[in-house]
Amino acid sequence: MLEFDASVKEALEEISERELHSANFETEDFVDLMELVYIKVMSTRSAYKLERFRNILVNQIVEPNQENNMSLKFVHLVEQLDDVQIIMLHDFLNHEGKEIPSLGALYSDGEDSPNQIHQFISIKVNRPVTLSELEFYLNELLSIGLIHNKSFIFTALGGSSTVNNYQISPIGKSFLEFIKLYC
Repeated sequence: MLEFDASVKEALEEISERELHSANFETEDFVDLMELVYIKVMSTRSAYKLERFRNILVNQIVEPNQENNMSLKFVHLVEQLDDVQIIMLHDFLNHEGKEIPSLGALYSDGEDSPNQIHQFISIKVNRPVTLSELEFYLNELLSIGLIHNKSFIFTALGGSSTVNNYQISPIGKSFLEFIKLYC
């Protein structure tokens, strides 16, 4: 907890030239958000999550988000999501506008290469990640709406068959913006 406080202090010192308005800290919404962040910080050991929680606090001090309902949901998402899922979201954002039929296409120029996919992500998160984990993580991101499948093909007989075209959703982009540090 002391390390977290020190990282928040360090980030705030970096923005010491910015004018902060005390009214930002006196709202019930800000206090609720700060309390929730500290509760979540006490239950995590992930350095990535601690960094994201720090970013949330510092951003809310500098420029409070007026959509408190989504802010609280985003704090819960930081705790809920695995670090791999946050990295996957960033990767989807980096490929925004491109057709992404599979994770293989996201990580290997359109060709599915299962070994390459999980090795690439394992290196990014500095721990082994299995292909079944990646499939689970993708499906969970789809189910909570941070990624969506935009492609449908209508056949000549009027039926439809889905073809995958995964894209980051608008709420997925908002979530990434919320956890990014702006100092």
